[in-house]
Amino acid sequence: MGHFQSFEDTSMKITDVKTEKYTAKEDMGKMGESGSFSEIVLVEVLTDEGVTGRSYIPTQYSRSLGRLSDHACAILNKNLKRIVLGQDPFSYQFVWEKIYNSITRWGRRGLWIHCLGAIDIALWDIIGKVAKQPLWKLLGGYREKVPVYANCAFTLPPEQLAKRALEYVEQGFKGVKFRGGMVDATPEVATCRIKAVREAVGPDVAVMVDINGTWDADTAIRMCRKWERYDLFWIEEPVHPDDIPGFKRLKRTTSIPIATGEQHTTRFDFRQLIESGAVDIIQPGVRRVGGVTEWMKIWSLATMYSIPLAPPTDQYLHAHMLAAVPNTVWIEFCAKDNAFLQLQHNLFREPHEPKTAKDSYIDAPRRPGVGLELDPEAARLYSSQR
Repeated sequence: MGHFQSFEDTSMKITDVKTEKYTAKEDMGKMGESGSFSEIVLVEVLTDEGVTGRSYIPTQYSRSLGRLSDHACAILNKNLKRIVLGQDPFSYQFVWEKIYNSITRWGRRGLWIHCLGAIDIALWDIIGKVAKQPLWKLLGGYREKVPVYANCAFTLPPEQLAKRALEYVEQGFKGVKFRGGMVDATPEVATCRIKAVREAVGPDVAVMVDINGTWDADTAIRMCRKWERYDLFWIEEPVHPDDIPGFKRLKRTTSIPIATGEQHTTRFDFRQLIESGAVDIIQPGVRRVGGVTEWMKIWSLATMYSIPLAPPTDQYLHAHMLAAVPNTVWIEFCAKDNAFLQLQHNLFREPHEPKTAKDSYIDAPRRPGVGLELDPEAARLYSSQR
């Protein structure tokens, strides 16, 4: 593990970690998750100099699992807070390693890593605010226009989905993505969706299909053989995230590029994916991998192997990451009319999150740090305390 020693000569100290829960009032049934409600845990890291860093964790309330936000708040308030109190937020590498080494036995994946990521992002928010620079400039400042593709409504029938995809293309998007996994559709219905969308948008628009890890390798091989005629830009999470042999089998048999990584965490997961030659594109989510500090390590690893990155959703954060560095393709963009990120769209003020795209690009964020700012009225409306 190594021995870690904190710096003693710093002026800024972390004084508290606070959480607040917000819950959508609308059922997620229109996204294929009936009986579920989207939630957000706002995470704030306070300092003795009055600078506060913000991040958040999207969670979910469901009939099967209950309220996941309760667990996230407990981890942050009862476990991780004690590790970071008194630390210098500029010592983000030290804080990351100290938390990760403390939770290795209990949570190298899942909610523990989400909580570590939230703290890390909040530390970078503090650093950006002190430096008076947006996060992407601190990380590299590679470009001011960030390429995006459109996340389509996931569960529409083929004809309606094709119409929605065409609407996005007419707005200027050069790529569209929708679901085709077993949660939402049979392979046959997914095929109808692909055929309808491809016919609607024409040959020059990138079409991507997300399977959400719901197929076994044999099904993935069989369906990809059928789908090669539709010239897919990629097939996403075709098999379970832990099925590395399944990814490798599929990659040997299909010409469709394989993308995955939304359900993977830390550089150790991605090292397995990349070094095994299992995928063509990786999709590390900055919150899910453990924050900005860990995402940059994954980016460095992928760059060494010439594997490009295309992060999923979380466009307010990933706009920073793709503006910062090269070797990235584009990010998944949820427009205002897409219910998938409705709570985030409503809860946070612009320009924290780019909510409009033009010609398949969005502007890099301008506010210092991450730029997360609550809308007071929306915060009151969605507060779990109501």
